[in-house]
Amino acid sequence: EVDASVVAKFAAANWRAVRGLLSRRNLCLRQAAFWALTTTRRPEVVEPMLALLLDQRGNFDHDYAYVAAMHLGAKLVRPLGTVALTARGLRRTFAIECLGMTRAGRASVSFLRRVVAKQGFVPGVLDALRELQRLDLRHRPHRG
Repeated sequence: EVDASVVAKFAAANWRAVRGLLSRRNLCLRQAAFWALTTTRRPEVVEPMLALLLDQRGNFDHDYAYVAAMHLGAKLVRPLGTVALTARGLRRTFAIECLGMTRAGRASVSFLRRVVAKQGFVPGVLDALRELQRLDLRHRPHRG
């Protein structure tokens, strides 16, 4: 068993070096480095998250990124929303999808509305809304 608080302290103190490991060829090393960065719970993890998604080398790189978005939740909404509003192409799409994966409810929807108003229904918006709907359905009381 790993004490994530120890990993978080190390990753926070060595952020640049740990982030640099994302460019390595070894898939396990890349994924472990990304996980270490997520243990810090810093919103700055958005950039390594998007880097991992934009340079997927392993079958599970996207899983690591999306699970991190779910785990860190609302604290990632603002940085992801900023990228979603300003970026283009896959970078924007991945930021939008991660907004939905945060499952941060109204905060995520607010940014998605702004994206749609500014750029239209660009790729990723429907996926993000579907993820947010899953959250909503889980938290509604069953009426049967």
